[in-house]
Amino acid sequence: MARTPKPSGNIKSRKTNLRQQNKLVLVVCEDEKSGCDYLKLMAKHLRLHTTCIVESSATGSAPISVVEDAIRRIALRKKEKLELFELVFCVWDIDEHTSLNDARQLADANEFKVIESNPCFEFWLLLHFAYHTAPIVRRANKSPADECVKLLKQYITGYDKSKIKDYFAELLPKFELAKNSAAKLRIELQSTSSINPATDLDLLIQSMENNFLDE
Repeated sequence: MARTPKPSGNIKSRKTNLRQQNKLVLVVCEDEKSGCDYLKLMAKHLRLHTTCIVESSATGSAPISVVEDAIRRIALRKKEKLELFELVFCVWDIDEHTSLNDARQLADANEFKVIESNPCFEFWLLLHFAYHTAPIVRRANKSPADECVKLLKQYITGYDKSKIKDYFAELLPKFELAKNSAAKLRIELQSTSSINPATDLDLLIQSMENNFLDE
Protein backbone atom coordinates (compact mmCIF):
# COMPACT_ATOMS: atom_id res chain seq x y z
CA MET A 1 0.00 0.00 0.00
CA ALA A 2 1.11 3.58 -0.59
CA ARG A 3 2.64 5.44 2.37
CA THR A 4 0.35 8.06 3.86
CA PRO A 5 1.26 11.50 2.46
CA LYS A 6 1.51 14.63 4.56
CA PRO A 7 -1.83 16.35 5.25
CA SER A 8 -2.96 19.03 2.83
CA GLY A 9 -5.63 21.68 2.77
CA ASN A 10 -8.65 21.98 0.52
CA ILE A 11 -7.90 20.60 -2.88
CA LYS A 12 -7.21 23.34 -5.39
CA SER A 13 -5.28 24.13 -8.50
CA ARG A 14 -1.83 25.60 -7.88
CA LYS A 15 1.20 26.84 -9.76
CA THR A 16 4.19 24.56 -10.20
CA ASN A 17 7.85 25.38 -9.75
CA LEU A 18 10.85 24.02 -11.65
CA ARG A 19 11.38 21.15 -9.23
CA GLN A 20 7.77 20.11 -9.57
CA GLN A 21 7.89 20.29 -13.34
CA ASN A 22 10.77 17.80 -13.38
CA LYS A 23 8.77 15.12 -11.55
CA LEU A 24 7.55 12.45 -13.95
CA VAL A 25 4.96 9.96 -12.65
CA LEU A 26 3.06 7.11 -14.30
CA VAL A 27 -0.39 6.02 -13.11
CA VAL A 28 -1.79 2.89 -14.75
CA CYS A 29 -5.48 2.15 -14.13
CA GLU A 30 -7.38 -1.07 -14.68
CA ASP A 31 -10.42 0.66 -16.17
CA GLU A 32 -10.80 2.68 -19.34
CA LYS A 33 -13.43 5.11 -18.05
CA SER A 34 -14.50 6.07 -14.53
CA GLY A 35 -11.33 5.84 -12.44
CA CYS A 36 -8.94 6.62 -15.26
CA ASP A 37 -10.96 9.62 -16.45
CA TYR A 38 -11.31 10.90 -12.88
CA LEU A 39 -7.56 10.79 -12.26
CA LYS A 40 -6.84 12.47 -15.60
CA LEU A 41 -9.22 15.27 -14.63
CA MET A 42 -7.60 15.54 -11.21
CA ALA A 43 -4.13 15.74 -12.74
CA LYS A 44 -5.33 18.49 -15.07
CA HIS A 45 -7.03 20.33 -12.20
CA LEU A 46 -3.77 20.24 -10.22
CA ARG A 47 -1.76 21.27 -13.29
CA LEU A 48 0.10 17.98 -13.36
CA HIS A 49 -1.25 16.71 -16.66
CA THR A 50 2.13 17.04 -18.40
CA THR A 51 4.12 15.30 -15.64
CA CYS A 52 1.63 12.84 -14.18
CA ILE A 53 0.77 10.46 -16.99
CA VAL A 54 -2.51 8.61 -16.37
CA GLU A 55 -3.24 5.67 -18.65
CA SER A 56 -5.62 2.72 -18.75
CA SER A 57 -4.06 -0.71 -18.92
CA ALA A 58 -3.62 -1.88 -22.49
CA THR A 59 -3.08 -5.50 -21.47
CA GLY A 60 -6.30 -6.19 -19.58
CA SER A 61 -8.22 -5.13 -16.47
CA ALA A 62 -6.97 -7.82 -14.07
CA PRO A 63 -4.58 -6.43 -11.42
CA ILE A 64 -1.69 -8.53 -12.74
CA SER A 65 -2.30 -7.07 -16.20
CA VAL A 66 -2.09 -3.53 -14.78
CA VAL A 67 1.37 -4.24 -13.34
CA GLU A 68 2.52 -5.94 -16.54
CA ASP A 69 1.34 -2.93 -18.54
CA ALA A 70 3.33 -0.57 -16.31
CA ILE A 71 6.42 -2.74 -16.86
CA ARG A 72 5.79 -2.67 -20.61
CA ARG A 73 5.50 1.12 -20.67
CA ILE A 74 8.75 1.52 -18.75
CA ALA A 75 10.57 -0.84 -21.11
CA LEU A 76 9.22 1.09 -24.10
CA ARG A 77 10.48 4.42 -22.72
CA LYS A 78 13.91 2.89 -22.12
CA LYS A 79 13.98 1.55 -25.67
CA GLU A 80 13.01 4.95 -27.06
CA LYS A 81 15.51 6.66 -24.69
CA LEU A 82 12.83 8.87 -23.16
CA GLU A 83 12.85 10.32 -19.65
CA LEU A 84 12.04 7.59 -17.16
CA PHE A 85 9.29 7.71 -14.56
CA GLU A 86 10.39 8.49 -11.02
CA LEU A 87 7.25 6.93 -9.53
CA VAL A 88 4.75 4.38 -10.79
CA PHE A 89 1.28 3.79 -9.35
CA CYS A 90 -0.91 0.80 -10.21
CA VAL A 91 -4.61 1.47 -9.59
CA TRP A 92 -7.19 -1.29 -9.51
CA ASP A 93 -10.46 -2.52 -8.02
CA ILE A 94 -10.48 -5.55 -5.75
CA ASP A 95 -14.04 -6.62 -6.66
CA GLU A 96 -13.76 -10.35 -7.44
CA HIS A 97 -10.34 -10.42 -9.10
CA THR A 98 -8.27 -13.56 -8.55
CA SER A 99 -4.78 -12.25 -9.39
CA LEU A 100 -4.45 -9.85 -6.45
CA ASN A 101 -1.60 -11.54 -4.58
CA ASP A 102 0.47 -12.11 -7.72
CA ALA A 103 -0.14 -8.52 -8.79
CA ARG A 104 0.88 -7.11 -5.41
CA GLN A 105 4.05 -9.19 -5.35
CA LEU A 106 5.03 -8.17 -8.88
CA ALA A 107 4.31 -4.51 -8.11
CA ASP A 108 6.42 -4.72 -4.96
CA ALA A 109 9.28 -6.36 -6.85
CA ASN A 110 9.28 -3.43 -9.28
CA GLU A 111 8.86 -0.82 -6.52
CA PHE A 112 5.47 0.27 -7.85
CA LYS A 113 2.91 1.75 -5.47
CA VAL A 114 -0.44 -0.04 -5.33
CA ILE A 115 -3.71 1.87 -4.99
CA GLU A 116 -6.72 -0.37 -4.36
CA SER A 117 -10.44 0.21 -3.95
CA ASN A 118 -12.76 -2.42 -2.53
CA PRO A 119 -14.97 -3.25 -4.18
CA CYS A 120 -14.34 -0.60 -6.87
CA PHE A 121 -13.50 3.00 -7.76
CA GLU A 122 -17.11 4.02 -7.23
CA PHE A 123 -16.68 3.48 -3.49
CA TRP A 124 -14.32 6.47 -3.49
CA LEU A 125 -17.08 8.52 -5.13
CA LEU A 126 -19.62 7.23 -2.60
CA LEU A 127 -17.48 8.61 0.24
CA HIS A 128 -18.01 12.10 -1.19
CA PHE A 129 -21.62 11.80 -0.06
CA ALA A 130 -21.82 9.29 2.80
CA TYR A 131 -19.63 7.45 5.30
CA HIS A 132 -20.32 3.81 4.46
CA THR A 133 -18.84 1.01 6.56
CA ALA A 134 -21.00 -2.04 5.80
CA PRO A 135 -19.34 -4.67 3.55
CA ILE A 136 -20.40 -4.44 -0.08
CA VAL A 137 -20.80 -7.96 -1.38
CA ARG A 138 -22.30 -9.94 -4.25
CA ARG A 139 -26.08 -10.26 -4.27
CA ALA A 140 -27.56 -12.86 -6.63
CA ASN A 141 -26.19 -12.04 -10.09
CA LYS A 142 -24.88 -8.59 -9.05
CA SER A 143 -21.15 -8.34 -8.33
CA PRO A 144 -19.82 -6.28 -5.39
CA ALA A 145 -18.94 -3.55 -7.89
CA ASP A 146 -22.50 -3.57 -9.24
CA GLU A 147 -23.82 -3.22 -5.70
CA CYS A 148 -21.47 -0.30 -5.05
CA VAL A 149 -22.68 1.51 -8.15
CA LYS A 150 -26.24 0.93 -6.95
CA LEU A 151 -25.40 2.68 -3.67
CA LEU A 152 -23.75 5.56 -5.52
CA LYS A 153 -26.84 6.09 -7.66
CA GLN A 154 -28.68 7.15 -4.52
CA TYR A 155 -26.58 10.32 -4.68
CA ILE A 156 -25.72 10.63 -8.38
CA THR A 157 -28.94 9.77 -10.21
CA GLY A 158 -28.30 7.82 -13.37
CA TYR A 159 -24.58 7.50 -12.69
CA ASP A 160 -22.69 6.52 -15.83
CA LYS A 161 -19.03 5.40 -15.74
CA SER A 162 -18.39 7.14 -19.06
CA LYS A 163 -19.60 10.55 -17.83
CA ILE A 164 -17.16 11.35 -15.02
CA LYS A 165 -16.49 14.73 -16.65
CA ASP A 166 -20.11 15.65 -15.96
CA TYR A 167 -19.74 14.91 -12.23
CA PHE A 168 -16.24 16.21 -11.55
CA ALA A 169 -17.18 19.80 -10.65
CA GLU A 170 -19.81 18.54 -8.19
CA LEU A 171 -17.33 16.16 -6.58
CA LEU A 172 -14.47 18.62 -6.02
CA PRO A 173 -16.04 20.58 -3.12
CA LYS A 174 -16.72 17.28 -1.36
CA PHE A 175 -13.12 16.06 -1.61
CA GLU A 176 -12.24 16.83 2.01
CA LEU A 177 -15.23 14.80 3.23
CA ALA A 178 -14.21 11.84 1.07
CA LYS A 179 -10.57 12.09 2.11
CA ASN A 180 -11.39 12.23 5.81
CA SER A 181 -13.86 9.37 5.49
CA ALA A 182 -11.35 7.18 3.66
CA ALA A 183 -8.70 7.84 6.31
CA LYS A 184 -11.14 7.20 9.17
CA LEU A 185 -12.32 3.97 7.57
CA ARG A 186 -8.72 2.83 7.05
CA ILE A 187 -8.10 3.14 10.80
CA GLU A 188 -11.29 1.27 11.63
CA LEU A 189 -10.41 -1.55 9.24
CA GLN A 190 -7.00 -1.99 10.86
CA SER A 191 -8.74 -2.79 14.14
CA THR A 192 -11.15 -5.28 12.55
CA SER A 193 -8.80 -6.86 9.95
CA SER A 194 -11.46 -6.23 7.32
CA ILE A 195 -10.73 -4.93 3.83
CA ASN A 196 -14.28 -4.28 2.65
CA PRO A 197 -15.15 -1.55 1.94
CA ALA A 198 -11.99 0.53 1.57
CA THR A 199 -10.03 2.74 -0.81
CA ASP A 200 -6.51 4.14 -1.11
CA LEU A 201 -7.43 6.76 -3.70
CA ASP A 202 -7.22 9.52 -1.10
CA LEU A 203 -3.54 8.69 -0.64
CA LEU A 204 -2.84 8.96 -4.37
CA ILE A 205 -4.68 12.26 -4.71
CA GLN A 206 -2.97 13.73 -1.65
CA SER A 207 0.34 12.74 -3.23
CA MET A 208 -0.78 14.51 -6.40
CA GLU A 209 -1.64 17.62 -4.37
CA ASN A 210 1.86 17.56 -2.90
CA ASN A 211 3.32 16.83 -6.33
CA PHE A 212 4.70 13.56 -4.94
CA LEU A 213 7.43 15.50 -3.11
CA ASP A 214 6.93 13.51 0.09
CA GLU A 215 7.33 10.12 -1.59
